[in-house]
Amino acid sequence: MAEIKIAVLDASGKKTDIAMKQTDTHWEGTFTPQTEGVYQIIGLNETREVQDWTQHNLGITRPVQYLRTAYTVGNPPKQTPVPQQFLDVVASKLGNQVLLEVHKAQQPFSKIQLTVINPEGWEKTKITNEKGKAVFMPGGKGLYLVALEWIDKTPGKFKDKNYETIRYRCDMSIWVD
Repeated sequence: MAEIKIAVLDASGKKTDIAMKQTDTHWEGTFTPQTEGVYQIIGLNETREVQDWTQHNLGITRPVQYLRTAYTVGNPPKQTPVPQQFLDVVASKLGNQVLLEVHKAQQPFSKIQLTVINPEGWEKTKITNEKGKAVFMPGGKGLYLVALEWIDKTPGKFKDKNYETIRYRCDMSIWVD
């Protein structure tokens, strides 16, 4: 995950790039919120080398990964998250459930498979409807991971290497109270 880019968006949409440092086991960066609100943390890794993933039925592929989470400071008014990245998933509460909205190129992405992983490690598969939405019922409090993948079969060239596909992946973590 070399050259990962991380940014924080405040409630007004102001974007602050975060300098990241790689350790032996993880990446680190810091940000100090200045006001109460919901801060969206987004990440992008689009510099990975073209790779031979024929054993995964993807051929020669260019991997691109998006990351997302949110951090709440204080008790701000309810805010609906807005998609920010080419492939993005945002979450909001819907009664006792969590509403997931998937977007590709800022448009609702229908019929895409999501994997929801709960704090105990179980996985549930969800498929978005025609409006790019899916819901899940949390099994309890904790950190949940939502993952999705989309394969673009348009060939191209990146860093002087030809590829057959681009594997876009988006991982979002959400905290459920």
